[in-house]
Amino acid sequence: GDADDEDDVKVVTSKLAHFRLCPANSCEGWLGAGCSSNYGDYVVDLATFAEAYVEGQNRAEEYTCQMYMYEHCDCQETDDKDD
Repeated sequence: GDADDEDDVKVVTSKLAHFRLCPANSCEGWLGAGCSSNYGDYVVDLATFAEAYVEGQNRAEEYTCQMYMYEHCDCQETDDKDD
């Protein structure tokens, strides 16, 4: 038969990430799921998840560095300063 028939079986493989967002004050490390109420479960394409995760890690590291500089260095210049 013709390969484009509507009766043909099509198999699709998807790589997905399933994750749960919990309220910050309710996350329990001993729970395998992180929290048991007031949460959101999400499923996204694995590439989308990985990209967002890496971006979040980079932003967190940048924030940590900025806060360290602010608290420990005498360099209070801002980008909006007229030079």
